[in-house]
Amino acid sequence: MPSGSTSTWNLTGGASTPSALGLTFKNAYKAPLRLAVFTQDTTLGPRGSRYTIDPDSEQTFRVGCKKGETVSYGAEAIGEDKVWGAGLSDDRPCEHCHQICDGRMLAYVLGN
Repeated sequence: MPSGSTSTWNLTGGASTPSALGLTFKNAYKAPLRLAVFTQDTTLGPRGSRYTIDPDSEQTFRVGCKKGETVSYGAEAIGEDKVWGAGLSDDRPCEHCHQICDGRMLAYVLGN
């Protein structure tokens, strides 16, 4: 994807996903990022999906989830030891990477 581009992905966690949460991620870091989005029960998208966000680009995810369910994200810089959110395995503590599925649209800038 060219630098500065934007893309949108629709992710669903299962057959019954009556609500949604919008998440936009901007890569303000110098390297491409690998990103995963999780609900309480699963990694969203095809099993084990990871999405790449090039520097100066952003991706928006419409996450299909159950109202009140917890949604989190994790990201890592490709080829570097830099991690954001819950990490790609959803196993790291984080203060602001867990959100409640409630129809909101949230934006994150990942950098530094």
